[in-house]
Amino acid sequence: MIGDSGIDLTGCYNEIFFAIQVKFRTDHHFKQAKDIKKFDKALELQPKQVVGFFITIIKFFEETKKAVLKSKRKIFLCNEENIISSIKKLSKFEIIKSKQFLMIK
Repeated sequence: MIGDSGIDLTGCYNEIFFAIQVKFRTDHHFKQAKDIKKFDKALELQPKQVVGFFITIIKFFEETKKAVLKSKRKIFLCNEENIISSIKKLSKFEIIKSKQFLMIK
């Protein structure tokens, strides 16, 4: 499901696979939670390790945040200014976590 079906872009950065959904609406905040649920369903069709990034230019509302928390997948809420830094931060976290896991063995 890529394009209008819930995922706009997929990629990999430092072995972290991600799917991105972008909604550049200025006055449709009431649709965010519905968009998150649609994105979540699209993520369910992806391998488990795929992390979701939902990007918009408007503020995230409580209903949207609750929809993300109900998801079984990792979904990060971002805007156009912090998407790159969010992916890099996640990548650094996952790399540190995997190194710690390797040291535990």
